[in-house]
Amino acid sequence: MTPRVEYARLMFRWTRQPSFKRFSDGRPSLAKTKKRVMQEAHSLKSRDKFPSRRWFIKLGDEIAGTVSVHRMSRVSGTAEVGALIAEEFQGRGVGGRALRMLVKKVFAETRLRKLLAYVNEKNLASRRMAERLGFRQEGLLRKQQLLRGKPVNEAVYGLLRRRSAARPRRTGRRAGS
Repeated sequence: MTPRVEYARLMFRWTRQPSFKRFSDGRPSLAKTKKRVMQEAHSLKSRDKFPSRRWFIKLGDEIAGTVSVHRMSRVSGTAEVGALIAEEFQGRGVGGRALRMLVKKVFAETRLRKLLAYVNEKNLASRRMAERLGFRQEGLLRKQQLLRGKPVNEAVYGLLRRRSAARPRRTGRRAGS
C-alpha cells in the first residue's frame, strides 16, 4: 500500500472521531477521501488544476494529523488553511506548530496576500489557535453550516501577509532606546 493510500485511511478515520464530529458533519466516504488525497499536490508551486495542497504531520513514527491549503486563488491572492489532528495528539500544540510552519511556507513560497480560516463558532480550541497564530476574527457567518441538520455559525479569521506568524513579532523597546 502506498503512503498516500495509508494517509487517506488515517484521514478517513480521523473524520469519524467524536472531536471532529462535534463541529463538522463532513464525513466523506473512504473512496472520496482516497481520491482527494491522491489528487492533492504537496508543492505550493504546482500549477495543477486541483487548488488544494496537503501535508501530513509525522511525530516520531506516527502520523499525528494533516494541514492543508485549499481554495487557493492566485487572482484574489487568498487561500484557506485548515488542520485535522488525531484525537490522541490533540491538546499538545501539534496543530498550532504545524499550522505556523504552513503559514510560513505559504507566505515564503507564494504571492498570496491573505490566508483565511473558517471555524465553527463553538470550537474554542481552534479559535484560540487561530488567534495565537496572528489570525484576526473578521466576521461571523450566521447559520453558515449544517451540523446534524441544524444551522450553526462559523467564525471567519484572516491573516494578512504582513501580520503573519511567519515574521517574529517585535516586543519590548528597540535597541539603543
